[in-house]
Amino acid sequence: MDIERKIRKSIDTKKETPSKLLVKKTLLFISISLLFMLSGCGKMDKGLEEKALGWIQSQIVPNKIVHSPSPGRRNLIISYEIPKNDEAYSYIYSRSAIYDGAVAAIALSICDQQKKAGDILEAFARLVNDDGSLFFSYNTNSSWPNQDDHEGAIIRTGALAWVGYATVYYLNERKIKEPDAFKRSHRVKLLTEKSMAMANYILSGMVEDREDKRYGLVKGGYGEYKLKYDAALGKVVEYFIDRPVGWCSTEHNIDSYFFLRDLGRLTGDEKLLEASDRIKNNIILKLWDDDLGQFIQGIKVDGRLDKKLALDCASWGSLFLCAVGDDERAKRCLETCARYRNIKGVGYRPYRGTTVYEDPEVNAFFFPSEPENSWDSVDIDWLEGTLGIIAGYLKCGLFEEAFDLFERINKFYQKQKKDGLPYSTCSLPYQFNTHPSVASTSWYLIAGKTLKDEAIRERVCSK
Repeated sequence: MDIERKIRKSIDTKKETPSKLLVKKTLLFISISLLFMLSGCGKMDKGLEEKALGWIQSQIVPNKIVHSPSPGRRNLIISYEIPKNDEAYSYIYSRSAIYDGAVAAIALSICDQQKKAGDILEAFARLVNDDGSLFFSYNTNSSWPNQDDHEGAIIRTGALAWVGYATVYYLNERKIKEPDAFKRSHRVKLLTEKSMAMANYILSGMVEDREDKRYGLVKGGYGEYKLKYDAALGKVVEYFIDRPVGWCSTEHNIDSYFFLRDLGRLTGDEKLLEASDRIKNNIILKLWDDDLGQFIQGIKVDGRLDKKLALDCASWGSLFLCAVGDDERAKRCLETCARYRNIKGVGYRPYRGTTVYEDPEVNAFFFPSEPENSWDSVDIDWLEGTLGIIAGYLKCGLFEEAFDLFERINKFYQKQKKDGLPYSTCSLPYQFNTHPSVASTSWYLIAGKTLKDEAIRERVCSK
């Protein structure tokens, strides 16, 4: 091994006292032991990696769930594996969320399945609207939503940015392996063109008014769903608000930063690089909270700060801070993640410090014996978010912490009866489910590969 040889070469036994030799030999032993531990983890979970990869591929349509996809939706990936007796089956059994497809494409690229990754991304490219947007999710068995029929469909800037980031990641991989693909490949040309369209849509949502507290940040997209308790019906109902989204999310802006920056680097477009730099500066200036040790959730349309504590604003925040060279605050974010730890389980809660449902009547409906029940008391492991913390540890050089957390996930995964990793360990209506999830399973592969491979580690969320 090259690293082992470098370690050995660094020890010069000439003119050393016995005590110094003992210290150096001890350090050598520790270094080589750590090296073998980290390189050996791939053999330890090879079966799980193969299972995860196989399950993700089986979710791509056409498959046993959707035999004949709607025209134009071939190669989209179904987000969950849902049993037919589940009450939500008829609504989402064929649904493909674009964020899930994006992380699946990244995972497939990392696992040397570039063609399948490209198939998913090209399916998204076919669906890009004239304004450069994508809807948050798509049925694969029908044509809803589409540009002519999209009542009730939402657009989210963050999810769109993830598709853009995954596309650029794929294009960079193609550039490395096939430099001439940018001249001759129809797929590469299509994906580059649609990436620019998505970037322009995101830029159209940037707040340009310097007097606005949201200046320099991008807005959330279009359409919202709210929950309310209907006393006449005696149940919680979901209603759609048909209007542009004015709030600015920290997560969405971090997603947009990585996408616009990397697309700008790929294409040499200075407009994109300038926009990503502006987003970066305003994230740091307006969304960091030193007392919390992490980023806040965002800024509301009226300029009020949204200080709800979200795990991804700490874990994803650490990746962002590492990428912009602020290692000290990146590590603070990871220290803050510990406050989200679910001691009863294997991972981390998605939120803390607030009620599970924002509306008090809704919270009381779902928790009648504890109407003010908060996230701090819910026994839930958000597996997608937990695996994101591993990526943060690795980017900050905290390999032991990353390895330990990955091992906990491995032990949990080995006990699962399904091939896909669940989205979470607790079912909460309208928020979290326990179904095998493309997002969780893809992040498992991304975390595992970044743990083992330094080259991949450098490319994911690079500086």
